[in-house]
Amino acid sequence: MGTATLERALDETTGLDETEVRGKQLGKTLDFDKVIMVTGGCGFIGSNFIRYLLKIHPKVKIRNVDKLTYAGNPANLRDIERSERYCFIRADICEQEEMTSLMREV
Repeated sequence: MGTATLERALDETTGLDETEVRGKQLGKTLDFDKVIMVTGGCGFIGSNFIRYLLKIHPKVKIRNVDKLTYAGNPANLRDIERSERYCFIRADICEQEEMTSLMREV
């Protein structure tokens, strides 16, 4: 689904155009530095979510935690892998100690 098609689907679903949606809680721009941890960010949905966050929140930094199983592919984010606002961490969210340590760093 292309971006234009996705935007039309959003318009039809919400009854709002893109600028109205961005004014709602869903799309408010974060005006402060924030680090957001995304799990499973190398999959199709996660990688597009990360791009979305980086696009609409110019000060946000993303920490992508992914185990890289069947759906995870770091190539999905090759275009942003060198960004100072993006960090990839190969880890398993089932490993409590490792996740606790990562969350303390955020």
